[in-house]
Amino acid sequence: MNPKVHNVYFVGIGGIGMSALARYYLLQGTKVYGYDATKTELTEELSDLGAQISYEDICQDFFQILDLVVYTPAIPETSVIFNYFKSSKIPMFKRAQVLGAISKQKNTIAVAGSHGKTTISTMISYLFYHAQIPVNAFLGGISANFNSNYLVGDSQICVVEADEYDRSFLQLSPKCIVISSIDSDHLDIYGTKEHIIQAFQDFVNLLPEDGTLIIHHDIAHLIETKARKITYGLSNGDFHSISYNTAAFDNSFVTNTSEAYKMAYNGIHNIENALAAIQVAKLFGLSHNQIAQGLAEFKGVKRRFELVAKYGQYTYIDDYAHHPTELKALIESLRAI
Repeated sequence: MNPKVHNVYFVGIGGIGMSALARYYLLQGTKVYGYDATKTELTEELSDLGAQISYEDICQDFFQILDLVVYTPAIPETSVIFNYFKSSKIPMFKRAQVLGAISKQKNTIAVAGSHGKTTISTMISYLFYHAQIPVNAFLGGISANFNSNYLVGDSQICVVEADEYDRSFLQLSPKCIVISSIDSDHLDIYGTKEHIIQAFQDFVNLLPEDGTLIIHHDIAHLIETKARKITYGLSNGDFHSISYNTAAFDNSFVTNTSEAYKMAYNGIHNIENALAAIQVAKLFGLSHNQIAQGLAEFKGVKRRFELVAKYGQYTYIDDYAHHPTELKALIESLRAI
């Protein structure tokens, strides 16, 4: 893949992962073009940054100047634009391949898991940001602190949400991996849970021996590694909470290392997410005070236990949860409040 890209086209530019990559190229000074079927807030923000976006599935004359085409597997094979590029000589790569090429150039922290990866990767990114460590971050959701799914920095640290769909995460080159959960999901791709577990094992096998795996205690037995392994969990693992409180939107907890934390972001499951993020931050040298102050100011991710409004006795929370495990965590957290 040619690192000197002057004109890049995104087929499906409005996707959450695609739009983060588009932001990356825009901020590199690259000319960005793209197609999506629907105009959204994300595509309008990209247009404001300078991207030229079409909402018609038609070929255009300027396609001849392109150096690179990035596409998402979500694009239907009947797409006119997609088929034009397939038959052209313009280098064409999946989003995961392009992200993988970027990760090879960085000290990459890859956050994976059937649930929780968006929140954990966003937490990690904000902890670095708050500690004035300028990381690059490719996120699968819109951070409430940044109001973006991409964070630009001039350090070699890169935080990436590692997507297991279509085995995309196998394109990455991580130095540190976080795995929050392994559940039966994307069975249209994998068929069985055993195949899902094997894909996560293949992902962990990408770690160098001097790398680190931070993994939830409940699934640690499923994955083997020659790298350093640290387990975490709400009440079990190398790093866990010994007490916590989520009542009345008071997300506070004390860990088995006697460190106390308090978050504005609520949800029992988000305490677990924070435990993973804390371990990454410690691994990269952040102090307890830096982490505690960052967590206290972390506003969360839009549509992930997002407190939208309160009207008297009524509270409106927006959440993306759709898998049974995610719905269970959401309901338990609401009952705790």
